[in-house]
Amino acid sequence: MCGFVGFIEYGNYSADLDQIVHKMNSELAHRGPDGQGVWDHQNLAFGHRRLSIVDLSPAGAQPMNSHNERYTITYNGEIYNYQKIKEELIKDGHSEFRGNSDTEVLLEAISSWGLDKTLPKLNGMFAFALFDKKDKTLTLARDRAGEKPLYYGTLNSTFFFGSELKALKAHPAFEKNIDQDALASFFKYNCIPAPLTIYRGIKKLRPGHTLTISTQDGGQQKENEYWSLDQCIDKSKQEPITNYLDAQRLFEETMDQVLAEQMAMDVPYGAFLSGGIDSSLIVALMQKRSQTAIKTYTIGFEQPEYNEAVYAKEVAAHLKTHHTELYVSSKDCLEVIPNLPTIYDEPFSDSSQIPTFLVSNMTRNHVTVALSGDGGDEVFGGYNRHFLVPQILGKTKFLPQHLSQILGGSIKQFSPQGWNRLGRVLKLGHSAFGDKIYKMADVLESNDLSEIYSKLTGHWDSDLVINSNQGQMGELCFNSVHTASEKLMVADFLNYLPNDILTKVDRAAMSVSLETRIPFLDRRIIELAWRMPLEHKIKNGVGKRILRDVLQKYVPTSLTDRPKTGFGIPLDSWLRHDLKDWAESLISKKKITEQGHLSYPMIKAAWDDHQSGASNKQFHLWDVLMFQSWLEGQ
Repeated sequence: MCGFVGFIEYGNYSADLDQIVHKMNSELAHRGPDGQGVWDHQNLAFGHRRLSIVDLSPAGAQPMNSHNERYTITYNGEIYNYQKIKEELIKDGHSEFRGNSDTEVLLEAISSWGLDKTLPKLNGMFAFALFDKKDKTLTLARDRAGEKPLYYGTLNSTFFFGSELKALKAHPAFEKNIDQDALASFFKYNCIPAPLTIYRGIKKLRPGHTLTISTQDGGQQKENEYWSLDQCIDKSKQEPITNYLDAQRLFEETMDQVLAEQMAMDVPYGAFLSGGIDSSLIVALMQKRSQTAIKTYTIGFEQPEYNEAVYAKEVAAHLKTHHTELYVSSKDCLEVIPNLPTIYDEPFSDSSQIPTFLVSNMTRNHVTVALSGDGGDEVFGGYNRHFLVPQILGKTKFLPQHLSQILGGSIKQFSPQGWNRLGRVLKLGHSAFGDKIYKMADVLESNDLSEIYSKLTGHWDSDLVINSNQGQMGELCFNSVHTASEKLMVADFLNYLPNDILTKVDRAAMSVSLETRIPFLDRRIIELAWRMPLEHKIKNGVGKRILRDVLQKYVPTSLTDRPKTGFGIPLDSWLRHDLKDWAESLISKKKITEQGHLSYPMIKAAWDDHQSGASNKQFHLWDVLMFQSWLEGQ
C-alpha cells in the first residue's frame, strides 16, 4: 500500500513541474516511508510514496513504465491475485518481467489486454493513475468497494489527483473554498459522501468507477462505472445456493482462497481482534492456515462498558494466537484529538476514529500489515437496522400511516434520557435504550425506506448549515433486491461502508504506515453472499447467521455471543468533563457567528441539552467540534 499524487497543467504549463510534484509528494510520506519517486511528461506529473509489501527490491519502485513504453502508472493498493494474472500473461507469451511486484503485473496486463478487460480480473484494493502516451489520456481507477481513496478535480486550469487532499493542497493553484452543500452532508452523516469533498471543485472518485481525461485539448473527461453492486447482486442471484450446509462449506472454501492470497507478502503481518464475530472468524481461519501463531492486536479501555479487550483475550487464548493488548487511558485518547484534522484532511466525525488510530499505532510497532474484520456487517447483515426495521415495519404495516406517525410522535414526547431511566427500572440492560426507542419512532413516522435509512444514520438537520441545500447521502440503488433487510444492507454497502468505515480505517492506519487488508470485501465473498437467500444471513432476528455458525466450529459461542457494541469511547462523559473547556472554546458565540457557516442557536441548544442531561447529544456535538477543529487548521 502506498500513496500517489499528480497533476496536469493546461495552457502555459510551468517549467518547475518536478519541484511542485516533489512538494506534493512529501505530504504523503506517512503512506509510503520506504521510498519515493516522481515522473513528468510535458504537462503531466506523477509522484509516488512506497510502503513495500511485495517485492521489496527497487524493481517494484514507482512511477513505473510498461515494457512497451506506452503506459506509465502510479498506484496504491494490492492486487492479491497478481501471481495468477502473471501466469495468464506468460501463457499469452509475455515472458519478460523485471521483478515480482503486483504493480508490474497490473501494468503489463493493461498493456497486453487493455484496461477494460483487466479490471474485471483484479482481486484486490486499489486506486491508480494510468497515463497512455499513445492516446494522450490519463485514467483514474478505484476499487469496487472503495477501500483505497482517490481525489480529483480542476482548479485554475490545473487537474489534480491523489490519495489524500493534503497532497493536492500543496499545489500553488489549489483553492480552499468550502462547499456548503458538502458541509450539510457532513453534518447529516458525520462524513462527506462521494463524490463530494469539503472543497468546491474537488471530488472523490466513486468506488467501482474510472475517470478518463485528455491531457490535451482542455481536459475533456469521461466517467465510467466498471462494477456495480446492483449488477453483482443480479448476476449472483441467478446462481442461488439454497442448501445451508452447502453455503457454509462454500463460504469457508472461498474465504480460505481469499486468505491464501491476502496472507501472501514479504513483510510481518497480523490481525486486529476485537473478540466479536467478524474479527474472530477472520483470525480463526487465518490460524487454521498458519503453521505458526498468528499475531493479534487489540486495545482495552478502563471503562468496562467500552472494553472489548477481555473478550479478545479469551478468543486469542482459545485460538492460541500470539496476542498483544494495550490498555489506553482517557489521556491517551484525548491526546489523539488534535491530530484528527490532519489525519482526515476534511471534516470526519465517526468518534471510533480515536480507538482505530490507537490500535493501528500499537499494531504498527509490531507488523507492517493487519487483516481486519470490517465489511462483515454490510455483506452478511450484521447491523441492528437490518433486522429490527423489517420487524417494526412488519408489525405496523396494517396500521394506517397517520396512526403510525402519531405513535412515533407520542414516543418522542418522552425524552431519550427518560426512556433510559425507564429501561433501567425495567432492567432492559441497554445503556442507550432511549436512543434505540427514538430510532424506532423514526421508523414509525415514515413508510419510505430511503427516508427511514436517512433518519437512522443521520445526525443534524440541514438547517444547521447556512446557505446550503439538504445534505445528500450518495446513491441508493434497490433494483436487484426486494426485502427491507436487503435494501438496508445495500444502502450500507454503498454509503456507510466506503464513506465512513473504509475512510476511517484507511486514514487511521496509513497515518502510521500500516497497511490494512479486508477479506470480507473480496469480490468473491461479496458475490457468494448475494447467492445466498436472506435466511442464510438473517434469521429469527439475528444477523450474520452463517458467520456465527462457521465460527462455532473454531470458537465456542459463549466467547463471542453478546450484544453488538461497536468501537466506542465515553464521549458523552468527556464532553461534560475532560473535553468541556476545549469544546466551549471552539463553539463560542463569537467564533461561530464570525465564521458564518453554522447556526449558533442550534449548537447552543444541543450543548445545553447535553450538559444538563436532558438528552445525549454527543454525536451531534462531535460533528460540530470536528468541523471547528478542522476549520481552525485551514
